[in-house]
Amino acid sequence: MTLVASGVPVDQIHFNYVLDMRYSGQGYTIEVAIPEVETLRSIFPTMKRLFEEQYSTVYSQVDLKSSIEITTWKVNASGPVPPFPSGYKTWKDGSNPSKTKNTTRKVYFRVTDEYIDTTVLKRPSIEPGVTLQGPLIIEESETTVVVPPDYAVNTDNDLNLVAQLKSID
Repeated sequence: MTLVASGVPVDQIHFNYVLDMRYSGQGYTIEVAIPEVETLRSIFPTMKRLFEEQYSTVYSQVDLKSSIEITTWKVNASGPVPPFPSGYKTWKDGSNPSKTKNTTRKVYFRVTDEYIDTTVLKRPSIEPGVTLQGPLIIEESETTVVVPPDYAVNTDNDLNLVAQLKSID
């Protein structure tokens, strides 16, 4: 799907140009960013200088005798970042309660060198702004988060999980 077809106005599309360049005969390239210009034609007189500047930051020596090759032209087109809704969830509200039922199971943690009864939570059952103490397992369809016994996990207003090591006395 093109940016225009997805509703991005043409005047809000930004193009970023990068060249993979090298000295002739080398097997590796470096990326050289091309500054914004009115036309690509206007950049040709400055390509050698841009390459040598980037090359010298990577390798410190510039080979003034070898010719320069462009192996790849890269173009990235992007539009404005759309607003992301606060509190976005990867699950549907009103999930089946049987799917969000929390359980407990024994889990081995190396830090204690034993199996510990560990609460297993379904991610949809966790509300914003809560603090949960480890040990804990948080399951959802895309991933599983293991919170060790010496950690706590907080949820922010956007339901991100933030794990923190508990203070050690």
